[in-house]
Amino acid sequence: ANLHMFRLVVLIGLLTFGSLWVLTYLVDQFRAFRFTDIVLVLCFLAVYGFSRLPSMKAPSVLWLYCAFSVYAAVTILSGIFVTQNYVDVMIFVCLFQLPVLTLDRSLRVDLIEVILAAAYLLFVLPHKSPGLASTEVVNVGFFTASALAAGGFLRRTRIANFELERQSVQRETTDYLTGLYNRRKLFEYLGEKEKKGSAEPLAGILMLDIDFFKLYNDSYGHIAGDECLRRIGAYLLSLGQSYPVSFFRYGGEEFLGTSSNFNREELCCFGEKIVDELRGLNIQNEFVERGRVTVSVGLAFSDSPDGRSYEQLISQADSALYEAKRTGRNRAVVWHPGMSTIEQSCR
Repeated sequence: ANLHMFRLVVLIGLLTFGSLWVLTYLVDQFRAFRFTDIVLVLCFLAVYGFSRLPSMKAPSVLWLYCAFSVYAAVTILSGIFVTQNYVDVMIFVCLFQLPVLTLDRSLRVDLIEVILAAAYLLFVLPHKSPGLASTEVVNVGFFTASALAAGGFLRRTRIANFELERQSVQRETTDYLTGLYNRRKLFEYLGEKEKKGSAEPLAGILMLDIDFFKLYNDSYGHIAGDECLRRIGAYLLSLGQSYPVSFFRYGGEEFLGTSSNFNREELCCFGEKIVDELRGLNIQNEFVERGRVTVSVGLAFSDSPDGRSYEQLISQADSALYEAKRTGRNRAVVWHPGMSTIEQSCR
């Protein structure tokens, strides 16, 4: 939002003061502003140019502050050399826009607003007549106070709207039970990864299925089943924050992970890690031989530097998962052509 507002402020500034600069050649009463108008245009261009340099990376709000500071500085210059005999309205526009348009911590916005207002009065008042000086003080004080009040209200309203939008998007793309992204988000993500020229093409997929989950659900009830899914989802969520793997709830008791960074061996070892650590959660299931909840994992890896179609990788990971189930569960199996025996598992 700040980046959009910065570009908008610069664009409006260039159009407004560029047009006024042209008018200084056409209308005699504007001639006095020729110098300040062109200085403001050049300063806006300079700030925008610096913001585009790779070596000048900075938060958007910083460039927005720079734009308003340039505006205030040129207004001070105008107040000293051009508008000594009348009130300079440009500073009032600047002081009112800064808190209203900027999204930042209120203390910082308000502090910069007060500093710009004080700087204007400090430098300009000595060059004004007593009558104009008192008018400037009243106007600057009124605009500053009203802008701080209006800015605080509008800032809170905009942030609240952003939060509502974020929650709405999150509800559409996040599985409410596990906290993982849902299947809809998965296919959006895979579509981006599969695009030609993707910076990190899809390299591997793992599919994870909870062993004997239907039996667990039937034996312990759906509430216990939901808690089991929640615990496994929380584990995968934390794992995705520590490793270059993104996890999604694929459906029911099935989960899917994607990686762009692991090689075949690393992906295989990662699948083993998941099997071991989920078994280590010690989610009790007395109705199976092992006495606890376990998972099976199927893995598929692309040897192509450009990645492989996600449909193909998902199909291969699904076949590997079936092999893991067929050969005893509680294991990770990596897919490759002709897979039919347990020797092709990761173990």
